[in-house]
Amino acid sequence: MAKSYRQNFGHWGEEKAAAFLSELGYDVLERNYRTGHSEVDLIACKDGCLSFVEVKTRSSRNFGLAEDAITPQKMAALERAVYAFLEAHPDLPQDWQIDLIVVETSTGELPPLILRYENLGEF
Repeated sequence: MAKSYRQNFGHWGEEKAAAFLSELGYDVLERNYRTGHSEVDLIACKDGCLSFVEVKTRSSRNFGLAEDAITPQKMAALERAVYAFLEAHPDLPQDWQIDLIVVETSTGELPPLILRYENLGEF
């Protein structure tokens, strides 16, 4: 089945976010990790700490900020995915955090604006 524009746009944003993390020295270990009804867009590691990254890609702010999409329900789903991943990979570092990367672009704006929010919560 062909991907929709939104799926392709989201995938493009995830690629930009992964490249951004790589430039910062992170090893991207997984993309689109799914467990049950939960998903993590990117899982990366640097200096013995895992970063579970939610990526939000936006072409405008007409419908609000991408940051507002991180609701308590979304955080709970991310946490479920984190614990499932850690249980399945006991050999990896157990220090972790949940991060958000926002990729914003508009017609003719190159390169995109990339905003990074680290450690969205203390767990």
